[in-house]
Amino acid sequence: MRFEEIFRRIIRYRRIMRKTILLLISLIPLLGLTQPSAGKPPLTGQQVHSLTLLGELWGFLKYYHPAVAQGQQDWDSILIQKIPLYLEAQDKGAVNRLTADWLTETGSVPACPSCDNKVPDSCRFNLDLSWINEANFSREVVDRLQFIRDNRNQGPNRFVALQSYSQLVTHERPYNTPAFLYPAPAYRLLLLFRFWNIVHYFSPYKYLCGKDWKQVLEEKIPAFYGAADTVAYHLEYVRLITSLNDGHANFYATPVLRHYWGDNHYPPFGCRMIDGQLVVNKLYNDSLAALIRIKPGDVITAVNGEKVVDKMTRLLEYVSASNEAARVEFFTSAFLFTGPDSNFVVTKIRNGRSITDSFRMPAIRPPHSDPSTLPWRMFDGNIGYVNLGGLLTSQVDSAMDGLAGAKGIIFDVRNYPYDTEKGLSSRLCAHPFVMARVTLPDLKYPGVFRFEKNRSLGSTNRHAYKGQVVLLADEISVSHSEWALMTLQAATNATTIGSTTAGQDGNISQRILLPGGLFTRFSTIGVYYPDGTTAQRTGVKIDVTVSPTIRGLQEGRDEVLEAGINFIKEH
Repeated sequence: MRFEEIFRRIIRYRRIMRKTILLLISLIPLLGLTQPSAGKPPLTGQQVHSLTLLGELWGFLKYYHPAVAQGQQDWDSILIQKIPLYLEAQDKGAVNRLTADWLTETGSVPACPSCDNKVPDSCRFNLDLSWINEANFSREVVDRLQFIRDNRNQGPNRFVALQSYSQLVTHERPYNTPAFLYPAPAYRLLLLFRFWNIVHYFSPYKYLCGKDWKQVLEEKIPAFYGAADTVAYHLEYVRLITSLNDGHANFYATPVLRHYWGDNHYPPFGCRMIDGQLVVNKLYNDSLAALIRIKPGDVITAVNGEKVVDKMTRLLEYVSASNEAARVEFFTSAFLFTGPDSNFVVTKIRNGRSITDSFRMPAIRPPHSDPSTLPWRMFDGNIGYVNLGGLLTSQVDSAMDGLAGAKGIIFDVRNYPYDTEKGLSSRLCAHPFVMARVTLPDLKYPGVFRFEKNRSLGSTNRHAYKGQVVLLADEISVSHSEWALMTLQAATNATTIGSTTAGQDGNISQRILLPGGLFTRFSTIGVYYPDGTTAQRTGVKIDVTVSPTIRGLQEGRDEVLEAGINFIKEH
């Protein structure tokens, strides 16, 4: 080999080694991220207290301090730097000194003559900055925090915005490299602090979640900090999302979680709890349900040898829902049929007899059966019926014309309708009406929600339908279904028959990115009846409560529909 070739190889080798060394140096911070937390001593009460204040302070400055809100500082990196300092703080005095120094580092805030600090009580119900006065900070620190509050950022915010249809959009780093699948404790706390603060300032329903949101932060800090491995970290992420009790707050079933839980298979049917038993009450695809030998009224007692009650006890905490009726429905579609493959053994009770069947469950969500009939028809007794799950916007006038002479019309909203509520309202109501009141987050005062101009529909219509109107609802009535129900309730003197709806009204945010390639969403506008009550969590207003029975389902009866027919006959 010639000397020149040897020399070139040496130079090339040195270049490769230099790049490798530089790469390793750049990865040193990340390499530390993947060290297991097992064996770490648990956090002390003082450390939890310090980290709670840190999380609250970091979020407050993120959305309030003009320099931070406008993106002039790498706010995530600053949090990572502050976490060990607050962990080492020995007492409240040390925390106060750290906070004072941090406020100085962050920079002064100019006076804000345009800041509107006179917020009516009707807009403050979701605002909670009480920690400023309750943290035992010095008078100086409290005054500085209150000054930031009263002279907060008024321009665009680097981290959050509202887009079309008042959809909340957040701008966050995803940290989605493999090293962050199970990051170091500081980055796990970053996930917690990021989500907690976005909810704290921009969830219209935080105050309805059924929990003290600050207590959620305090409880989750030890859980995220001490998560022993990747599975534990991802499970804590899911528990955090579901703690909001908002059915729109979904989560990403990561490959780690799918391996832990097993792949999910979507059944062609739905279930609800009846007399403490999980009962098939809906068939979404008749042919697939027949193929796996499932009928309405079947009581499912075990799947792959595990009792249903045990599986629900084990997994219900991971089901994101606004209330228990919806949680059972979502459990059926998301967790009941999880396993290593598509083969399932199901034990069910039918007509008092236990039956065990083996079958293959489809791995994708099965399509709903396509009804061969029009979504509207006339029943005996001159009673009209409209299935809103099948009615297209282009069919509204045809349906209403065809049912114009009916004594009463039943609108079945136990489904997910198209955008037909506006057109139907114009045919049902003789005059303009207020459909709902809506709140939007005030980005100039994070945590405050202000009422929009009332949502109104309809116009003067001398030919409006004058017969009885009945609405049918249950736990399948979710989100837009509930919006449609509220619209039709406001448009008419309707009687709503059925049971608790899903309780998740309002639009949904864009993806909120979280460390580890994780993400979530949640409801981001508040929807209220004209009288100020809400359907969130409680569901829409039900006038006559009727629920299916096991016997009725087994007999092929629709007892809720029967109740609607009888109501019109009797009135």
